[in-house]
Amino acid sequence: MLKFNSLSILLLFPIVSYSAPDVDDFLKRQKTYEVVVDHTYTKSIFHLPYKCKEKAFNHLCSFYINYYSSDFDNRFTEYITDKLDVNDENVEIYFSSDATQEIYLNFANIKPIKIFSTYASVTQNFHGETVSFTQVFNSNSENFHIVDFNDLFEKPQYAATICSNIIYDTFKKYGSMNLYKLTAMYEVQPRNYMLLPDGLMFYISKGLVAPDEVDSRVFISIDKLSLANPLEKYFPFLNKKNTLPPPSPPTPLNSEPGNMNANDDSAESKARNSKKKAQI
Repeated sequence: MLKFNSLSILLLFPIVSYSAPDVDDFLKRQKTYEVVVDHTYTKSIFHLPYKCKEKAFNHLCSFYINYYSSDFDNRFTEYITDKLDVNDENVEIYFSSDATQEIYLNFANIKPIKIFSTYASVTQNFHGETVSFTQVFNSNSENFHIVDFNDLFEKPQYAATICSNIIYDTFKKYGSMNLYKLTAMYEVQPRNYMLLPDGLMFYISKGLVAPDEVDSRVFISIDKLSLANPLEKYFPFLNKKNTLPPPSPPTPLNSEPGNMNANDDSAESKARNSKKKAQI
């Protein structure tokens, strides 16, 4: 039986959740429309927020549609080619089997640090095997350029080591061998994080390094990363916790057409409403 190495796939992508609801649950409850992309050996089914129909987001959504569908098709073809014996008389059976993936896509705007996050919940199936993971891409909200981990610190390698050690200490009691592979990768380049004004939220796939029922999110406060010299443009609340209000969670953009700010229930919004009531 052919199998994806789920750990190697998960390590290739940033799998992160933001601090309020579970990302997968949130994505699958939003109102979406469907786009299907058929390639030679694969099918990709996208569940897209209605924002993707707007001119401002159309190009970005098209990019991710092309990225996910092409990447899945290429990975599937390369994997089959690498694993199969070309002299096997049943080789065509593998290529004739359907390989499908479903992608739920949405966006969130983290206003205090001008970060625009793209969320994707992905489930891939072929030959009876299933791989599920959640990805988050952090980008600049003004130009949509990807913000890399190395952009966040003056000493990014030191920060990577700190993150790896904290994640190891969090999950070591469960004795998973996957933890050693995961943290070794994180020492080189942390990927599975959500960028927040007061730290980094790491989201490890459920069941990878601990039992399924264990909360796999790990929040690392920026105070624990201070020796790596974090940049204030991304962490404005560093050393200012006594003078500034706590940061609001990222605000998901409403997936319904024509109502971009309908779900603005952030702490900042509530504070403004309270102030108005006080003035009245």
